[in-house]
Amino acid sequence: MTYPRSDSNYLTDDMLGTLKERLDAVMTTSLKPHAKVCRRTHFTHKSHFINNSKVSDHHAIIPTEVRVDLNALSAREQKLYMLVAERFVENLLPPERYSQLTVTAQISKYPFVFKERVTQELGYKAVSQGDKSVSSSTVHFTQGKAYSVTDFNIYTHHTEPPEYFNEGSLLKAMENPQKYIDVQNKKHAETLKSTGGIGTVATRADIIEKLFNMNAITQNDGKIKVTSKGKQILELAPQQLTSPIMIAEWEDKLSQIERGNYNAGQFMKEMKSFTQEIVDEIKASEQKYKHDNLTTTECPTCGKFMIKVKTKHGQMLACQDPTCKTKKNVQQKTNARCPNCKKKLTRFGRGKQAVYRCVCGYSETQAQMDQRHKNKKADRASKKDMKKYMGKDESMQNNPFADALKDLKL
Repeated sequence: MTYPRSDSNYLTDDMLGTLKERLDAVMTTSLKPHAKVCRRTHFTHKSHFINNSKVSDHHAIIPTEVRVDLNALSAREQKLYMLVAERFVENLLPPERYSQLTVTAQISKYPFVFKERVTQELGYKAVSQGDKSVSSSTVHFTQGKAYSVTDFNIYTHHTEPPEYFNEGSLLKAMENPQKYIDVQNKKHAETLKSTGGIGTVATRADIIEKLFNMNAITQNDGKIKVTSKGKQILELAPQQLTSPIMIAEWEDKLSQIERGNYNAGQFMKEMKSFTQEIVDEIKASEQKYKHDNLTTTECPTCGKFMIKVKTKHGQMLACQDPTCKTKKNVQQKTNARCPNCKKKLTRFGRGKQAVYRCVCGYSETQAQMDQRHKNKKADRASKKDMKKYMGKDESMQNNPFADALKDLKL
């Protein structure tokens, strides 16, 4: 596949000559019948997926001309390749054709509207829906004719709060933050949309990781939640630093500089002035950060009290002084299973001094775990031994069932 750090959805016109070779490359997959249809299509620079103006650093992610051998790939690699290949082929296929059926009925003084989409040709949807045949209408009405209503069903629904972010949805929200904030200025919303939101494709995951590391956010059962530390940071920080509006204003000025409509030197002066104002405001503030997770354990390095920090996979004690960086009693959820109840074990400490504990009460040291796995491996027969054993196994010879099938030609 091509370079992965790209958020572009378009190709450039100089790539038109390579499309057939790329389609040949995916012929070894289940996409072969769809790729054949695309091979017979003539593409031009006016095709919907060609737009030079919307490709900046790199075009959209697509398969290369190298034929793929799916058997040489791991299960995860296969899924990732097919995800890209399917989207690539879908873009080259014709659009779906359907008819829109709308029925408006008057019952007493109340209007009721029924809408239905009837598919005529699957088009690009044939990739995801397979050989599913086109649909037909489920209702048949004659315009102007009166019909009797025999039954009513009234359903009551309740609104639900929005779902918590997970890492995937948070990345999407960073890409389109204007959907989640009240942007009164439409120009700012358009700027955020056109510039790719908060961060870049290469930095967004790193920003989230830093928030985890500084314990500003935490993750439970895939749900990302703000910690009390994160809430305090938001309350203590100047409002300009917590709003994407500031990013929109800066990006707008950078775009003007690029077009020659704004002075770069003036922009730098504004940045320096803004930074000075923010630093002075923070220094002058009497608000203080308070640790709500302070413990009575003293740091072995500097003597200050340590704080309990939750991580993505467990928790640990860390010195409250960020310059000290001392950590202890590291607790982490592992993939190792309890030999009694088969639940995941939690590791306390590090290295040879580590201890593994389970919720059922089972506990073992690092040395005991290493020995247990060593014995388990020693008890397992190797493939070489199995072949040797199977070769000497007389029960596999003179087998009447095997003799009956040996001359069968499939």
